[in-house]
Amino acid sequence: MSHKPPKPMDGAQLDAALSQLYDNPASVRARSLLFSETIGCGDRQVRKWISGEAEVPRHIAMLVNAMLDHDIKPEELRP
Repeated sequence: MSHKPPKPMDGAQLDAALSQLYDNPASVRARSLLFSETIGCGDRQVRKWISGEAEVPRHIAMLVNAMLDHDIKPEELRP
């Protein structure tokens, strides 16, 4: 079995994925705040990823893709 590299993700793809994961909240701010609470980082950092100001880290792309691929709800990841 060969190992597949993680799918890269840009800011627009992250934003679209977060819309799916959080049942389409109306604003980028709302999506970034919800996701930041799920993963335990600042919402400003998530907005930087979405805007393209910062690259979406590989581990975040992997997490989001796994959540989408396996129908994992954000609330399942919270402590």
